[in-house]
Amino acid sequence: MFDTVVERLRSTEGLLRQSERMAQLGTLTAGVAQELNALLSEVAGAARAADEIDPLDRSDIEYELQSWLVERNVENAWQIGPDLVNAGFVRQKLDELEKSSTVRMRVIPNTRTRSTSSDRCWI
Repeated sequence: MFDTVVERLRSTEGLLRQSERMAQLGTLTAGVAQELNALLSEVAGAARAADEIDPLDRSDIEYELQSWLVERNVENAWQIGPDLVNAGFVRQKLDELEKSSTVRMRVIPNTRTRSTSSDRCWI
């Protein structure tokens, strides 16, 4: 009879541990979902704002962002600029991100082809 009580106690203890793990997983999942929702809301807001920009102003912003990228030797800046505008970036925001970045950026040669001054990538 004692063995039966000990077995039930172990079984109940196992169920309790599993229940606690599931509760922690639920809390973690809710936190991740909230962060993703906040990010998606911000992106959607930026996209709506980008759609409301006057076409001439949009062109000017694209040019500024492309110039900013070219100054930093980013390849295909002309392709990246419109995407940055769509995401709601302006030159000032890129400057702020660059200043606050804790990651040190350096230019390395592209090793897939012969290295030239325009053959660079950022890390």
